[in-house]
Amino acid sequence: MEPIQKRLLGTWKSDRQRTFRTSNTYRRLPPGARKRRYAAIFGEFVLRFTPKFCYQTSDDKTHKDRYDVVAEDDDSITLRCCSDQFVKTLDPLVLEGLEYALFDPESLFAPKLLRFHFERFRGQDFFWIDYGGLCEWFKKQRPTSRWRRTRCPAGS
Repeated sequence: MEPIQKRLLGTWKSDRQRTFRTSNTYRRLPPGARKRRYAAIFGEFVLRFTPKFCYQTSDDKTHKDRYDVVAEDDDSITLRCCSDQFVKTLDPLVLEGLEYALFDPESLFAPKLLRFHFERFRGQDFFWIDYGGLCEWFKKQRPTSRWRRTRCPAGS
């Protein structure tokens, strides 16, 4: 089995459907504008992990933060993340949705320990993070090559 830190590397996108299946907050909201605003928070957030940095992209804005691995076991990894500047880049509608869900955006993105729990379903990798009342799921994105290596025909 590969080291858990190596499994973290790559690009992960928020999985709206899987998050809503586990979200009591979403199910409790009455149909209407508030539920749509809350739903708009999920499904667009992208995390890209390199060996030392996490790139967080939302609304075409990318923020880079350093992280440290604090602990890991067979199916999870705990990181010390510092995202205090990221909250300043969020769309006001997203901030309103977080506040409606009773999350203080400043404390949500303050330096803290985050535990990522890895699971595999039907050949696809996922992880989830418990934000204390909200479990957000992320799906690993398959790499896309920007160019293809072509072989020279034999004899050229």
